[in-house]
Amino acid sequence: MALLLATSGGRRTGRQGGGDDGQDGRPATVRRAVAFIDEHAPRDLSVADIAEAAHVSIRTLQCAFRRHLDTTPMNHLRRVRLAHAHADLLAADPASGVTVTAIATRWGFLQPGRFAAAYRAVYGRPPHQTLLDRSR
Repeated sequence: MALLLATSGGRRTGRQGGGDDGQDGRPATVRRAVAFIDEHAPRDLSVADIAEAAHVSIRTLQCAFRRHLDTTPMNHLRRVRLAHAHADLLAADPASGVTVTAIATRWGFLQPGRFAAAYRAVYGRPPHQTLLDRSR
């Protein structure tokens, strides 16, 4: 192990004790955290909840996300929630009375202005336009 660490600059990768089983190139820690986020996205989650589900410390989780996903656990959660909100907007029938605010709130976005800004940044248009386009 000492030789491995000496030759790899101190980083363990792949199957050499890094917790990776080779399924998708990401360590098991990241896969567990991503699966937990996907399954529990509508819930009020903290980084501590995600770290606990992944069986690591908060710091270890944050480092793993930065290294393997180039983001933070909370940014990943935000992206997942935004994708779900987008899917709900696409599937919604505006004639039924569903609102952008209701969909945003369902996915943990409690400030409509911030939700609209994040949505526009990712999808290139405001969320209400997605909802209205659905009715055409």
